[in-house]
Amino acid sequence: MKKLGFLLMFFATMAMTSCSLLSGAASTTAGAQGSSAAKALVGLYNSRQTNGSISITNSNDLANIMTVISAAQMLKANNADAQFKTNFISGMVSGGSGMITSNSATNIANSLLSNTAFNNVNASNIAQKAETVSAIVTLLNQLK
Repeated sequence: MKKLGFLLMFFATMAMTSCSLLSGAASTTAGAQGSSAAKALVGLYNSRQTNGSISITNSNDLANIMTVISAAQMLKANNADAQFKTNFISGMVSGGSGMITSNSATNIANSLLSNTAFNNVNASNIAQKAETVSAIVTLLNQLK
């Protein structure tokens, strides 16, 4: 009987630990995606300030656009998880090099969620999606 009690306690502890680890992984993923999106947006903002525009023919701009699109798609995929969004926003603030505040990160995250320009976009069809670039410019306008 003692062995059974021990085994039940062991399995309960393992179950709680694994759920905690999975939750931590989701938090880490959300924060990392938010931070990556913020760094990409800052890079695009700086490119626009330097060059007067962003260009899909510029490999850095294109990589940054794809990073934002990837983050938007992940955020949308986890839209039902409020903690994911909170961690994504926190990641944006930490990755935003002082240009992204909590308020602007919340606005950007909401824009990413509501904007359909990022749906079904990938590296092969980005050049055909002028509205994607327009949506990126709208996000850049939310930075300081």
